[in-house]
Amino acid sequence: MHNRLPVAKQLLSRHSLDTDICPVCHSNIEDIPHCLLHCTKASVLWKKFQQHFHLQHYPNSFFTLLTLLFSALHRDKELGQILISFAFTTLWYIWKDRCKLLFDPGGERDHSSLWASIHREVRAYFIATYPAVLDQPSVAVKSLVLKMSP
Repeated sequence: MHNRLPVAKQLLSRHSLDTDICPVCHSNIEDIPHCLLHCTKASVLWKKFQQHFHLQHYPNSFFTLLTLLFSALHRDKELGQILISFAFTTLWYIWKDRCKLLFDPGGERDHSSLWASIHREVRAYFIATYPAVLDQPSVAVKSLVLKMSP
């Protein structure tokens, strides 16, 4: 990430903000890992991710997340692709919702509607990009794509 996202910690160092406290939870310094993984709404979504894919742990660092994604891809290409799509879509929705909170107060959504949007987005992506996935003999892959619902 190389400190490219304009989180509070970065904006404070550029003298664009008066505080580096997270605008979502108001309890921690907002750096990139806090914003995308540890903040209250982000951690709820990652716990849903963990439960949905029956993972032992939810990703608590970018290293853990990348290790999880690459090992899943190595074990089963199709399921790995779904996991990667869910993970990066989740990151995007966390960032997008955080920005809505800052720039369109009241426009942010609760974690359940975010999770439902992530499901719809990934399902639409897979159906449009990999139509052959629906013809896969793997029942697990086909059911994950067809039944992507919160």
